[in-house]
Amino acid sequence: MQRLRARADRAHAAVPSTIRGNLRADARTKDLCRRLRRGDIALIHHADLDEPAARALVDRRVAAVVNA
Repeated sequence: MQRLRARADRAHAAVPSTIRGNLRADARTKDLCRRLRRGDIALIHHADLDEPAARALVDRRVAAVVNA
């Protein structure tokens, strides 16, 4: 039990409490991904995010994705 607690504490400590980066948005996720840089925050509007769009966001190594 103690090992699991220590592992959970380390995992939680690795999550930043503040995410900073340039916010970038576009009407089309495909166009947005072309402009994204590592560490940016992507603002998208996807009712049903498909795998190619999700993969493109991951590949750009953004700090966060906000789906609003």
